[in-house]
Amino acid sequence: MSEEPIGRKALRAALGDTRADAARLVADVPAMMREARRRKDSAALSPTLPQLASWALPRLAAATAVAVLVAVGVASRGRGTTPEKPATLESVIWGGNGDGTGDVVFDALLDVGRSDG
Repeated sequence: MSEEPIGRKALRAALGDTRADAARLVADVPAMMREARRRKDSAALSPTLPQLASWALPRLAAATAVAVLVAVGVASRGRGTTPEKPATLESVIWGGNGDGTGDVVFDALLDVGRSDG
């Protein structure tokens, strides 16, 4: 079994009698460089979605933080200096005074009872 390795056989068959000629490759290098430059310029003009996201997300987060701070400031400015104590459940049921109990479920139940006339 003195056969030549498969890779060597394939290379010999591919080589044949032709010599390697890089003249066409060398002649095409300027055209390849122009194409690469054109693609680079067009890629710079139209950013991809991840590029847009990496640019926009930090700015949106900062704008959101500023908006929340302004909203909290405006909301706290409208309140008095002493916070109102929520009414108790009994005072809302018996007397009807107070805006709510402070509990969302009880307030919803009481509002249903009040709305029927």
